[in-house]
Amino acid sequence: MTGPDDESLDERAYVVALTCRCDAVVASLRANGASADLTGLRTLVSECEYRLGAAHRQTVRLRANLASWGGELGAPAQAGTELAALWDQAARSFGPRDADTLLIACNAAAFTGIAGDPRGAVTVLEQVIDDVEAVFGPESATARMARRNLRVWRDGAEASPAGGQS
Repeated sequence: MTGPDDESLDERAYVVALTCRCDAVVASLRANGASADLTGLRTLVSECEYRLGAAHRQTVRLRANLASWGGELGAPAQAGTELAALWDQAARSFGPRDADTLLIACNAAAFTGIAGDPRGAVTVLEQVIDDVEAVFGPESATARMARRNLRVWRDGAEASPAGGQS
């Protein structure tokens, strides 16, 4: 009997098994809220990097998930920094108009703004908003949220004399 960690699993089967394990970890994170422990997600990221490589789409998705959860659990500046680096990597690996790349950029902007840098959030969103609308559709939930966030962070940047950076 093989388990999800068995080296004999081919890549496709491994990604399916990994996705199931990730879903279980994320469900646990959601259930535990602020007391959540990111160890399970960190373990999956390490395993995925080992098995599939750092630039594999599933690895990048997991790293983005880990960064976002870290932001949700109280480290938005770190999340913004990690997601910005992932955005760059995803753009190189998958292309600048790839759906995953654009979602990572939008999340990087969100955590950058939450961390107190609304101008940084605006800069990111202004770079990707046209592509978000083209890729996801102008009336998609993703595009509507990106436009809303752009308005919110622009208002925040205008209201902050120092540009929102602490």
